[in-house]
Amino acid sequence: MFGAQAYCPEVHGSLEDYLLDRDMKGISNLFYGPEYFHVLHGMRLIVPKQTTIAVCRDYFPDELYLITPGFKLYSPGPNSHMKMSANYLDIGVYDVSKTLLDEIWSAECLDITRLLKH
Repeated sequence: MFGAQAYCPEVHGSLEDYLLDRDMKGISNLFYGPEYFHVLHGMRLIVPKQTTIAVCRDYFPDELYLITPGFKLYSPGPNSHMKMSANYLDIGVYDVSKTLLDEIWSAECLDITRLLKH
């Protein structure tokens, strides 16, 4: 993620347009801190047991989490084979606000179809 910039409305425009554009081009979305996780959750774009969050690391594999039904971050543990290019913390459930604080992250498998209905 070298040189990549997290979403900023002043730079990227509306969040809906940003997400649709990234999705259509196959480019990862990027966010900074926990604020936009809560925004995406409020927009009902996060799908438990489907959406994943990757905390970006420049020199190490990203840390990958699956979203639980309670909208927490779940790590299957360091021996998981969910995605080979990712790094997993100890198995457990992690708080979104603490884990994403001061971090750049991306969300995969959002329910983008909700944006097309508007």
